[in-house]
Amino acid sequence: DTNTFDGGGSINAGNSKNKQLISHITKIVVAIKIPLIIVTLLNYLILVIYIKYRRMKNFLFTSDIFKGSRYERGHPLDMDRVWPSVELIKLMGWIKEDQIINNSPADVSELIKFHDLDYVNALKKAEEDQNLPDNLKKKFNIGIGNNPIFSEVFSRPATAAKASIKAVEMIANKKAKKILNISGGTHHGKKSQAFGFCFLNDCVLAILKALETGFKNIAYVDLDAHHCDGVQDVFYENENVS
Repeated sequence: DTNTFDGGGSINAGNSKNKQLISHITKIVVAIKIPLIIVTLLNYLILVIYIKYRRMKNFLFTSDIFKGSRYERGHPLDMDRVWPSVELIKLMGWIKEDQIINNSPADVSELIKFHDLDYVNALKKAEEDQNLPDNLKKKFNIGIGNNPIFSEVFSRPATAAKASIKAVEMIANKKAKKILNISGGTHHGKKSQAFGFCFLNDCVLAILKALETGFKNIAYVDLDAHHCDGVQDVFYENENVS
């Protein structure tokens, strides 16, 4: 905007030579001023983003449901692992109390973003009745082999799933820098079957939430000793997930 140029009252506008000089100077200022403004604005935006990022916290997700929740006796997950890990992290001073977030179970509406409704309802019924008819056990692989029916067979995996979904939401909304969900990683869960200790697939649900919120290039890194077949089956041909 040439109106922002101030000649300081030292140039007589009535003089044609002065007018020509003003014209040349104005062109130079306009040519230089625009990139300066752009650079300054860009630097400002980078600074604002950096400050916001620095202010963002890391969080640890957990829930009281994991205290005392165990699979059946003799099962590999017949142990306390989530809440002792949280307590150890606190004792080591690696995290502050306000960085620990307790989660509730995911709603059915959130779970059926991936899982079949009939399967989710069967899982809820298994928790309520602590049993299922044989035909439903076989159909959904619940209460068979290493997928036992236990006290929190729906609530526990639903809480882990909620934590993973919420973690993606918070990061997408720039409300967190990093989030650790110790209870997650149930990567064997199928769309309509329990599999390999996994009743709900929080990994798939988290990736679907990431895609929903606009993430384009998602790298899923799995360090488990077992292959993440449940996740691979869903995203094998998805170009946005690797």
